[in-house]
Amino acid sequence: MRTTDLGKLRSLASCADSDGFFTVLAVDHPASFILGRKDPAVADDPDSRARAVMAKWQLTRALAPYASALLTDPDLGLAAALATGALPGRIGLIMCAEAEGYQSVADAHTVTELRSGWDARKIRLAGGDGLKLLWRYRDEVPEAAAHRDLVRRVADECAAVSLPLIVEPIWVPLEGEDLHDPAVRARRVRGVVEMAVLAQELGADLVKTEFPGWVDTDPEREVASAACAQIDAGLDVPWLLLSAGVTYDQFMVQTEIAAKAGSAGFIAGRAVWDAAAAEDVQVREAGIGVAAERLARLSALVHAHGRPWRIAGDADTALHGYPPGWYSDWHNIQEGSVSDD
Repeated sequence: MRTTDLGKLRSLASCADSDGFFTVLAVDHPASFILGRKDPAVADDPDSRARAVMAKWQLTRALAPYASALLTDPDLGLAAALATGALPGRIGLIMCAEAEGYQSVADAHTVTELRSGWDARKIRLAGGDGLKLLWRYRDEVPEAAAHRDLVRRVADECAAVSLPLIVEPIWVPLEGEDLHDPAVRARRVRGVVEMAVLAQELGADLVKTEFPGWVDTDPEREVASAACAQIDAGLDVPWLLLSAGVTYDQFMVQTEIAAKAGSAGFIAGRAVWDAAAAEDVQVREAGIGVAAERLARLSALVHAHGRPWRIAGDADTALHGYPPGWYSDWHNIQEGSVSDD
């Protein structure tokens, strides 16, 4: 549903560029992931934590100016972005709400764990323009209702402080499902489409979706293109493509397909900055230059083929949609058609 909440509209506009596209740099990864380590104990090691904060600071300082917004985390990335001035004031700020790392075991039965002591209100107080919620979901599991209730609850918390909710639906295979099986692949494509639409129904102001398919062959690209068109047809809110650990070359292909179907941009992490997170200083500096070029190319693709998000209200909307004293009942304004994707 398109929002009429002025706080949300302002924040969404802050996360988009002047042309209405979302070209978001993601550095919300945990220490073990950003340093390329598989040992989860890295997060508890002071030296590793220091290196991760340094890496996020350098990535933010070097790459955020090329993005429309930054997605980061409160533990390692937020202070590195704000207390240092690394994040320019003109760039939007989105923060993750989940406590789980990128290397957590994917389990459709486990409801996303929210970060303790961190919520929509604190994200807003920290200057945030959006809350991103990782949401693994399969309708077939007994816990499906609890998964949906979580999104509704977070949506209500975001609405209370006029903070946009960005939902990241993740389709995960159930026990016995093999993604080499064509039937399972087809199930995943349908699931990604359905989850994107459901995320909006549960309160998402913006959907960060997986790519619904594969791009290795022409037939696979055709299937994915049709699925992206279904996502676009099913949503009134803007939708963005996540990089999901694919290579940069793969993500370029995915981004073009999604943009041609109507996406408003992307949220990209390691597909952009993988080499820039190296511990070797010279490798990192070279990687930052490569990452900046990648962001620029991805942004050009979106601008060439995507559909920008716009606030569609005019002076008449301002006059009649917000009558005298409307702000005294801020959160009870009837949702309508002030914004458009």
